[in-house]
Amino acid sequence: MKKETNKNTITFSPKQEEALSLNKENILVSAGAGSGKTAVLVERIIRILIDKEVPLERILVLTFTRPGAQEFKNRIKKSLLENKTHAHKAFAVDNADITTFDAYSLKILRKYGYLHPTMQSDITNLDANFEMVLMKQYFDEIMAEYYENPPLSLRYFATRFLSKDDRQLFELIKSLDQQVNLQIDPEAYLDNYLDSFYSDTKFEEIYKELDAYVVTTIRKVANAIKHFECERHLEAYETFLDHYGAILSFKDYMDNLDKFTYQRRPSGSLKEHPEDLPHAEEVKIYLNDLKEVQVFESKDRMYDVFSENKGHAAFVIEIYSQIRAKLAAYKKEKQAYTFSDIARGAFELVSIPEIQHELKNQYDYILIDEYQDTSDIQEQFINKIANNNVYMVGDIKQSIYGFRNANCDIFREKYARYRKNEGGKKIDLNDNYRSRREVLQSINAILSEIMTEEYGGANYKKEHVINSGNLKYDEFKEERQKVGLEVINYVVPKKNKKNRDNNVLIRDKIDYELDYIINDIEHKIVNKYQVYENKVGMRDVRYGDFTILIAQGTKFNRIEERFIRAGIPVYVDRDEEANENNINIAINKLLTIYVAYTKSDEPKGFEFRLAVASFLRGFVNKYSDQQLFDLLKDDNWDFSGDPILARIKKLAQTTKLLPVTEIIERLITEFDVYGALYNIRDLTQNTMKLSSKLEEIENLAALGLDLEAIVNYFKEREIAGVNAALKRVKLEHDAVTIMTIHRSKGLEFPIVYYMDLESNFYQVSRSQVMKVCPKYGFILPEPSYKSQKTFIGFLSNIYTSKETLSEKIRLLYVALTRAKELMVVIHSTNEDGEPYKTFEKSSNLKQLLLQSTYYDQKRLVVEPEYTQQRLSESEHSKEVKYIYSLHEHFYKFNKKPKTYTVSEIVDVDERLLARGTLLHRYFEEYDFTTKDLNYISDERDRQHMLNLLSLPFFANANANNIFREYEFIDDGTNKTYAIDCFIIQDDKIMLFDFKLSNIYHPSYDVQVRNYAHYLQKVFKKSVEGYLISITDLKVRKVSNE
Repeated sequence: MKKETNKNTITFSPKQEEALSLNKENILVSAGAGSGKTAVLVERIIRILIDKEVPLERILVLTFTRPGAQEFKNRIKKSLLENKTHAHKAFAVDNADITTFDAYSLKILRKYGYLHPTMQSDITNLDANFEMVLMKQYFDEIMAEYYENPPLSLRYFATRFLSKDDRQLFELIKSLDQQVNLQIDPEAYLDNYLDSFYSDTKFEEIYKELDAYVVTTIRKVANAIKHFECERHLEAYETFLDHYGAILSFKDYMDNLDKFTYQRRPSGSLKEHPEDLPHAEEVKIYLNDLKEVQVFESKDRMYDVFSENKGHAAFVIEIYSQIRAKLAAYKKEKQAYTFSDIARGAFELVSIPEIQHELKNQYDYILIDEYQDTSDIQEQFINKIANNNVYMVGDIKQSIYGFRNANCDIFREKYARYRKNEGGKKIDLNDNYRSRREVLQSINAILSEIMTEEYGGANYKKEHVINSGNLKYDEFKEERQKVGLEVINYVVPKKNKKNRDNNVLIRDKIDYELDYIINDIEHKIVNKYQVYENKVGMRDVRYGDFTILIAQGTKFNRIEERFIRAGIPVYVDRDEEANENNINIAINKLLTIYVAYTKSDEPKGFEFRLAVASFLRGFVNKYSDQQLFDLLKDDNWDFSGDPILARIKKLAQTTKLLPVTEIIERLITEFDVYGALYNIRDLTQNTMKLSSKLEEIENLAALGLDLEAIVNYFKEREIAGVNAALKRVKLEHDAVTIMTIHRSKGLEFPIVYYMDLESNFYQVSRSQVMKVCPKYGFILPEPSYKSQKTFIGFLSNIYTSKETLSEKIRLLYVALTRAKELMVVIHSTNEDGEPYKTFEKSSNLKQLLLQSTYYDQKRLVVEPEYTQQRLSESEHSKEVKYIYSLHEHFYKFNKKPKTYTVSEIVDVDERLLARGTLLHRYFEEYDFTTKDLNYISDERDRQHMLNLLSLPFFANANANNIFREYEFIDDGTNKTYAIDCFIIQDDKIMLFDFKLSNIYHPSYDVQVRNYAHYLQKVFKKSVEGYLISITDLKVRKVSNE
């Protein structure tokens, strides 16, 4: 991209300079990953301000996130301040129209809301989760009325599609609501829905698609057969080849089934002719696809189902329209609207000629970042105020937010038009300044094979190949180390008698992958793997240079735990579901108790009892199980003697007439909730979560909800299954980062690992029996069978699968282009090779990658050394001798055909490791109040834990003075650590660090002293440190020197 010629001067590449220097007109800049698009967009704005001397108020810059908008402001201010002549303009940047689409839409409503028929200028933002709870509430109310006197439409729908309750109906209504909210004119869309999706013309259109599918699939079968080399294989399908050409429709196929029924596959001869195997697999896959359409029987049968579904669709729309009317009335009364409503309201306002004219004349330049993420409404909004002056920057290959209503077809279609200079110009920025040449070569090789106009929305090979732009990488390179792409495959042993007899331990795939990654990270740290840093040159790799990307965050906790166990600093970039968070639960239960006391001096009921138990047992009060039992065992519900409940009761009686925000402030102060956060890990994160929770309550109060209504909302939200997220803040420290691919967009990392690549793309969408498809309307089961697809459902699956696969290809592009130095991909493989998959049948990232012959050739199989000797009971008490490594639980891998060896790896018996981990978990779960060990089923393990807990250190331990898995960030190093256990006594703190077996290596002393230093600084007490072998119960005191 650019190289600095002096402190303040940047030189742009010829292509970037072209994108910067074009005159005012509609311009689409297709900027690949790492191409410096943000720098180009900022420079474009600076040149407009300085060279063209256009006032800042005549420029509109729109993006999609607040951090993105703030980054633009910061960069623009910095550039202006560096120019003495124009530095004064920097002071206007903070108030300029450099903002998000949502914020700008809200600004339009604030300014022109008096002209809107329902919205006013002083509207309040309505949380989408709150709207969903309202929808469920209104749905229940409407259905209750229907059940009193069920109309025929309800009886018919319930008989056909519902089993036990109406939950599936509400899910279908939610799916309809999602589609309605995407429309420019929702009311017209609903009014015309039945005509649009259930007319005879629509049926003929859909039936022709089925004809085309059948004909195309039959020709795919024939094409695969024709590639057979073996004459016997060709002869096996001779009948098929003789007749397939006459099939021109679904009817032709059904009338000639005897010619196309599945014939016996020539499996034996395939071993003799393995070159035919891929084609035989293709034939099998496509013939199975053809089998699926046979159940649709005939055109007349399909039309009957189509017509019946029209009646069901009318019933669902009838229910939804009533819900929508109730929602509209609530929103109008409260003047509270979601961002989706606000965007549509702003569009309606700019459609008014006077407002449109005013805004068109207000802006000389409109610039849009991340244009590939634009929705239909946002595109139409821009079209209303544009005047051949829109500068759009984006990358269709990074359009991965379809679930947020992004429509990448807007970019794709405009790119095609501008390519022909119709309506504007397009510029391609394909030079990448982020990654090494070797990384880019691998990305190009893979994506050129799998990303096309049809799948992915871009002809990668023709127009999107990435060029290496950072020449510094050629100057700074460590020849002896691996850069670019490394593909690690491993074989999971089969669960057969041989492996059982040999005591081969078979674990989950994620465990093998984490073993390798932890091993590899430590290997690179120990051997000082070199990475390039701008203005520094080559340097030793640090933990913060490693990132693990996964498609879904469902296994975050498991991955995080493994890294903590390994003693590797780790940061998981994720939000937390509110209903699983201690802080959210504590506040909800506190409010439940408070509200109960405002209504009764002595509240009764199971829900109240549960709230009491939860709040008192939680981190705020930390009641022991015995204290709770003594309190709750009273059948008369007499809680008058409990001091905590007495304080809540007093507050309820004296403050219930105060505003909600003041009540909340009193409760938080009374019980020192912020101070109690010290009782749980990660103080910074939890402080933010508590503040976020209190802000949510404040927003609900602003809607006019009293405290009882707020408490009820939280209950209804949980019942409705609406998941609210609590944001996490990223702390800057040297730690391995774990995040989803979606969250990694816009970021870059020296070394990236890709794991857990076998999660199915379609697991959720295909499990939905009833849904609404944007192309085909309502997708309902075949009326005679509540789970079988209709022909519309069949075609809808093909449509959604293609859309999903296209987005996953783009997701893969985003994932791979995050890496600067090295991509390490790890997944399982089969002993007998990977089963063949046609491209369009790829259902996970692993299968997608294997479609690339380049990737397939890069695969390197590693073989874990499985433990094959069972440890006898007596051996459990023996000390295991081993070579020292940074961590005791490394998992040793051997590569084939090459060997991958790390001299520092500890050859730990896997069963001993598993036992140590189990014992550690038992210790974490032990209740020092009840001292009950019955949660441990194995008698030997129970006795071992009793021996551990009988050590004199734990004699006076209780729930209030013992801390386990205490996580902290060291101020000196900014690294995250977790202390296994410490006990606070009157005069000192006793610190314990558990090891598997060996407790004598000097590095352990350093680790314990660091922990002790931190605890001494925080608690102002002297600290005694001990190392404990959790398997043989040896103890060693660590000196303070």
